[in-house]
Amino acid sequence: PQTTIGTAIILCHRFFVHRSHACHDRF
Repeated sequence: PQTTIGTAIILCHRFFVHRSHACHDRF
């Protein structure tokens, strides 16, 4: 279970990082 949670956290982190970069690129 921990492995799945860790992977989910990494995916979410990457998703938010990409979103933040996209927002910064807009401005």
